[in-house]
Amino acid sequence: MKRVSLSSVFRGLIFFLAISPVASGVSANGAKTSVCDMALRDLGTVQNIMEVAYAPREWKEKHFGWDMDKEIAEARAQVQANPNLGVRGYQEIFRRFFTSTRDYHVSVSFVSTEHAQLPITVKSSKGRYFIANVDREALPLEKFPFQEGDEIVEFNGAPVQKEIDAIKAEMLVDNESKLDLNNEQTDQALAALFFNSRKREHGHVPSGVAHLKIQPKNGSAVQAVELDWAYQQELIRETDDLPAPPSAPRFIDSANTAEILPSKDRLPILNRQMVVPFSDLNRHRAKGKPGGKPVEENPHGLGSRKSFVPDLDGKKIWQTEEENPFYAYIVQTEDGQHIGFLRLANYVPEDADKAVKAFEEIIQEFESKADAVVVDQINNPGGSILYLYALASMLSDKPLQTPTHRMAITEKEVQSAVAMSRILSVPKLAKIVLGKSLQGYPVNNETIAALKEYFDFVAAQWNQQKYLTDPHYMYGIKTITPSANVRLTKPILFLTNELDFSGGDFMPAILQDNQRVTTLGTKTAGAGGYVIEQTYTNRLGIAGFRTTGSIAERVKVEQRATSTPTSRDPIENLGVQPDVEYQITPHDIQNGYPGYKAAIQQALQRIMHR
Repeated sequence: MKRVSLSSVFRGLIFFLAISPVASGVSANGAKTSVCDMALRDLGTVQNIMEVAYAPREWKEKHFGWDMDKEIAEARAQVQANPNLGVRGYQEIFRRFFTSTRDYHVSVSFVSTEHAQLPITVKSSKGRYFIANVDREALPLEKFPFQEGDEIVEFNGAPVQKEIDAIKAEMLVDNESKLDLNNEQTDQALAALFFNSRKREHGHVPSGVAHLKIQPKNGSAVQAVELDWAYQQELIRETDDLPAPPSAPRFIDSANTAEILPSKDRLPILNRQMVVPFSDLNRHRAKGKPGGKPVEENPHGLGSRKSFVPDLDGKKIWQTEEENPFYAYIVQTEDGQHIGFLRLANYVPEDADKAVKAFEEIIQEFESKADAVVVDQINNPGGSILYLYALASMLSDKPLQTPTHRMAITEKEVQSAVAMSRILSVPKLAKIVLGKSLQGYPVNNETIAALKEYFDFVAAQWNQQKYLTDPHYMYGIKTITPSANVRLTKPILFLTNELDFSGGDFMPAILQDNQRVTTLGTKTAGAGGYVIEQTYTNRLGIAGFRTTGSIAERVKVEQRATSTPTSRDPIENLGVQPDVEYQITPHDIQNGYPGYKAAIQQALQRIMHR
């Protein structure tokens, strides 16, 4: 009998193609194209990609009247009205177009070296601005005798609010009349975070000296102080005339690629991410000595292992080691209660399998020793869908129904779906390709069946000429099955805030919709889908941009107890409203968050005595 190699199974399934989507229209004599003409052509390319790949378009039109064609037309008019604007000027027009979507996932990045940093972090509350964190490596106490909680009352000769409004206008909204169409609390918190951290894609990058006036929280006199921006200049030269783009597509030699078994890590369709583009914002670590103890990340940044949430009252009877990817502990209170605390910083693990194993061990401790658990998920920028599902499977002893997604699909997704469906049709082959887990989510017969059903659905939708699919469960996972290893049955108080994005929206939505947790804090940002990275060949310094490839619909409140909801609300723009609302106050920021801690303790007692 003739033996068939694994490579022959995949022959003809996997093709690698790199193509420049920019139309040339330029003679082959090497003539140069003006920046203005190039910008107009690139806007056409961007419009085409957005029409094909931006899933929330209909929702944006319905929710606040966003008209993509109108926004593109306005961008083109701005380009035509300024034919000598230059590369930077045209980049600003592109950035404003992407900002018009009111979508925290959508952003553009530029090929640029320009950025600036101040060694302090700012936090806002009720229109006031406070120092939240100081990089003491850059600003030792003798040089900067201010501390967390001191109030910044003036910046560069004007109220701090003026600078915050300028940041908002550049990176978050196009004009003040549209401020109420975003999550205002999220916009405010982001602007405060960007106060000290500026990049080209976010707008103007300052340099030189920043002039501040600071009111110490001890009540002493306001003091003037100067801080130098740590500025990196632009090292990429701007030109007014650009060489003509290639007149024909460029193909990568695909010889022998069909002989290679595809790696799951190289298949984007298996690695959908729900994470915001600025997920690394303010996550500073001091360099330290090689092999030495790592310095804790800024607790006010996004995705930091330990946040600013104050430790619970009581004696710590158990705590994770610093090397553990999760900060967690159990306290024994004065009245003998045992309360667990778990920080969910992000859903972007360095090693998913290792992180899931560590999470299992924590949940085991909680289940055996804790009476209730506080989960801190504030300032969470999101991450991997499947990793999120893996963690959620350990937080409940009952199946958790998941949101559905309407997905923007193209031939590229369909090609991957067809290839994956064929792989999944052969169980032995599926296990070779998928391994024992996908981003920590266990691969078993149930998972394989769900994945195959999902990929078949994608192909079927395309054949029905549905380029934005009907609502469907991501990866066919209708419910997250409780973990076979460990399950938490204790009451959970889940902390959220306005800087929870994407996966940080989805986890509380899933747990709240399934009535598994009580949420406390403020509404999450409302970034409701997975993200697709888009690139195209250009000479305007556009490194790429992001589109939201799906729009998720959560379980409707009236339908939470059923398995077949008929009507759902999107997460996009709406976010997740907390069951118990609490907003950080100026008194919290200046005094170690006593009001916040008290609200957490009160909510804990209520859920424990139901």
